Amino acid sequence: MLKNRSVLTVRWLVLLAAFAFIGCGVSQRSKTAPAAEELPAKAAIATANWERMRQCADQADRLATRLKWRSDKSSGWGSHYNPERQRCFVVETTFDPAKMTVFEEIYDGFEGVNLGDRLIESLGTKDLICNITAHPWTEPLGRIDCGDYRRFLLDRLEK
Repeated sequence: MLKNRSVLTVRWLVLLAAFAFIGCGVSQRSKTAPAAEELPAKAAIATANWERMRQCADQADRLATRLKWRSDKSSGWGSHYNPERQRCFVVETTFDPAKMTVFEEIYDGFEGVNLGDRLIESLGTKDLICNITAHPWTEPLGRIDCGDYRRFLLDRLEK
């Protein structure tokens, strides 16, 4: 009887191992893990995005040189490549200690056009004036609500 029980146990283990190996017709792949064929495409996209981020940083430096920005304790710039929009955005900020204000501008880094700006009271961090360009080539900067400007800025810099 004990011999039959051990044979039965071994058969069950073999059967369970076979089901585990075959998968009982149910996909064993995780729903969150990419398929093997998706990995090269995702790697190519990540590589392309990395290259565009590098180009964006280079473009920000060229823009800073062209516009004669300075990088010191009171001013500077930074870049952000947004893969969703496939655009490079550059933000330049300048602190004016005499007026206690910060002036911020956002540019399209690849085209070099100003997309908007704002003047911020540095002590209370209150937005004083906000402008945005409706179309960089045809329409000048127009004053807008600073909340709209902040949303515009975050939409471009957070993705």
